[in-house]
This record gives sequence, structure tokens and C-alpha cells, in this order.
Amino acid sequence: MIWIAILAAILGGALCAVVLLRLVVGLRGSRTKLRTEVSSLTTKNSDLDAAVSSLTTKNSDLDAAVSSLTTKNSDLDAAVSSLTTKNAELAVEVSSLFSSRQADVQRFTAADEEQRRLIRVFREAGDTRNDGQQRLNTALRDGVQDAKKRGTSAHHNAQSLSGELIHGSKRFTSEAERASLLDTVIPSLGLDWITERHLLYLEHAVPALEGRLLGRLAAPSSSMVLRSLVVLAAPDPTRVLEIGTLYGVSAAFLHEVVRFGKTVFHQTVIDPFFGYYGQDNPDLFTPVPVIEAVFRENMRRVGATDSDFAVEVGLAEDDAIRTRLTDQTFEVLIIDGDHSYEGVKRDFENYADHVAPGGYVIVDDYQGPSWPDVTRYVDETVFTDPRFEVVSSVLRTAVVRRRS
Repeated sequence: MIWIAILAAILGGALCAVVLLRLVVGLRGSRTKLRTEVSSLTTKNSDLDAAVSSLTTKNSDLDAAVSSLTTKNSDLDAAVSSLTTKNAELAVEVSSLFSSRQADVQRFTAADEEQRRLIRVFREAGDTRNDGQQRLNTALRDGVQDAKKRGTSAHHNAQSLSGELIHGSKRFTSEAERASLLDTVIPSLGLDWITERHLLYLEHAVPALEGRLLGRLAAPSSSMVLRSLVVLAAPDPTRVLEIGTLYGVSAAFLHEVVRFGKTVFHQTVIDPFFGYYGQDNPDLFTPVPVIEAVFRENMRRVGATDSDFAVEVGLAEDDAIRTRLTDQTFEVLIIDGDHSYEGVKRDFENYADHVAPGGYVIVDDYQGPSWPDVTRYVDETVFTDPRFEVVSSVLRTAVVRRRS
């Protein structure tokens, strides 16, 4: 019995040991598993901390963005308020300008109606003047022919009648000169609407205007008629540069007969105003001094204001004048200053590039018997310059047009 009890005790102890061993092994497996789970939970906790940190950062960024948007919204509200205020001010200003514009329109309408009325009166008077002018021209031509037949003395009287002796050049055009203008010059200028009646009006306007001014026009009527036609044909707005103006009768004539056909018409003249071709030399035909004050008075007599013209006192080659005109362009350049070969050469070389495309250069006294150097330079240089095309060479005037 004792052995049985001992054996039972041993078996019970062994069983307990086996159970205990299994428990230990199970506990070790559970501990390893638990460690693995703890490690996994630790990793996930770290990831969660990182995610929380990221969310915290993003939340801070979002707060900053919201704050910035709030600030910008405030700025926008301020800008909208400012624009609203400015819009109200602009509305008031526009209303004021509109009222002023309406008043201007009314004044312009009244002025336009008055101008139309004056044009009608002018045309009606022109018809009468043209008929009388034709009769006068016929009488003058008949008188000249008759005077030539009667001898030198009578021819002298006929020249006086035409103004040739009084002014130094003729004050009427011949039928041949008008035919030359109508047949060659006017088509070349593209002035197809010009008729003989227009030419007779311009011819009559020369001595009529000259009688109202101081001094004289040192050119025949035909040259002035041609000059005015060239200016009429020039691109609009029209800016004229005249080198050599003497008393300004030419500038006054152009202002009188051309300005109404242009949206903008402005003249710049260059002259030393120190006498007739020399320091204090008196004019050949009148006692009127060649000075700037006479030029300005003549422009005033045709209604020109200071905004209609500019005066450069001096020689065209003066550095100061050339500097002031450096950036200016002109639709018409009139060369009528120093008539020597070198003088015409300087004026053309210094100012030809100032002529706008489609603009014109006029050289006065071309083929004039007293000025052979003018003719020689024009033939040698002006008419052969590739920048220009020849338009006319009649009536003692050379005309070229700048190629586009």
C-alpha cells in the first residue's frame, strides 16, 4: 500500500510537472505574442502620434490661412468701399463732363452752321468774283498785248497794271500757265476736283490778300497758286516748314486759303529777319523792314493765332534751330531761303529727312533766270534722289513727293 501511495504521489507530481511545464510553455508563447502585440501597438501609437502631429500642423496652417483670408477679406472690403466711393465720384464727374460736352456740341453745332452759311456766301460771292476776274484777266492780257504793240513805254504801263513792276512779279496767270496746272500738275497731285474756276479764285486771292498785308510777296501769282495746290494735296494733318519767309505773305496766304480744308494746319517758318538777303539790306520794292514783328502782324491780319504757327529766328543751318526741330516731321517742306548752290544743298540735306512719307518738297525759283544755282542743284540732286518722285517742274517751282 505504501508503494502504491508513493507511486501515486510520483505520478501526481509528474502530472503536475507536465501541466506546469505546459503552463510555462504556454505562458512563454503568450508572453512572446504579447510582446509582439505590444510592439505593434507601440508602432501604431507612434504612427498615431505622427498623424496627430501632422494634423496639428495642418490645423495650424489652416488657422493661418483662415487668418490670412480674413485679413484679405477685410482688405477686399476696404477696396470695394474705396471703389464704391470712387465710382460715385466718377459718376459725378462723368455727369459734369456730359453736361459740358452737351454745351460744347451746341456751340460747335452753332459754329458749324455759321461756317456753312459763310461758305455759301463765299461761294455765291466767288461766282461773281470769278466772272469779274475772267473779264479783268482778258482786259489785262489785251492791254499787255496792245501795250507791246505800241512800244516800250506802253509796255511799261501794262507791267505796272499787272503788278509786275510794283511787286517784282506778275499778279495774274496766263492761259498757258493755267493749262499747265490743269493738264499736268493737278492730276499728279490727285486733285481731280480742282477746276479752272478754283485756279482763278486762287489767282485773284493773291493780290487781294497782298493788299491787306505789310510788305510784298516775292513770287508771281502762278507760283503761289501752285504752292497752295501742293499744300492742299499734302496728307492731313498738315505741318509746313518754310525756309525763307521774308514778310510772311506766303504763310499768310496759305493760312487764308488752305486751313479750312484741313483738320490740323500748322506752319513753322525759319528766317533771320535781318533784311533782304543781307544784314539790314532794304527790300527792293517796299520801304517795309524785313523783321519778325512784320511777319507776326501779317499772320495776325489773316486771323492766325500763336498756336497756328511757330517762328525760328536765324539761319536754317543753325545748330540750335536744327536741334529744336530734330524730332519733328512735316508734310510740306518749302525751300525758299539762300538761293546759292550751297545754300539750297544745305537746306535740302538738313531737312529732306523731316518730310513725312507722302509729303512734298517745294523748291522755289527753279528755272528762274536770276537763280541758275537753284536749277542746277535741283536737276543734279533733288530730281534724282531715290527717296522722292518728281511731281512738277513748271511755273518756276520744283515739286517732289516722298515715296511711302
